[in-house]
Amino acid sequence: MEEKTLHMIAKCSYARQVWRIMAQWNNFQLQALTNVHRLLNWWELMISAGTASREEQIQTMIYTAWNIWKERCRRVFDNKALSLTDFSAVIRNDIAMYKQALLSEG
Repeated sequence: MEEKTLHMIAKCSYARQVWRIMAQWNNFQLQALTNVHRLLNWWELMISAGTASREEQIQTMIYTAWNIWKERCRRVFDNKALSLTDFSAVIRNDIAMYKQALLSEG
């Protein structure tokens, strides 16, 4: 993972604000993800816990990172930007739809 990607996903001011909102919403602690090794170590700790609440936190992290990428593309290619409030609502909606899809499968 290049430093540019780490900057976009975890270090730029917009991404850090998004992560704070999502961490507060899903009750997980953020680490200072200042380099790729810290990011990978943090991720490994998260996935090794294996509890139901940890599973929800992992879902939140995956959807947050994915949506940060999509927001970057929206800004670069469509010249549009969502506010932090709207953007965090999009992420929460994606997570809710994922959970609903899981419920309707089983």
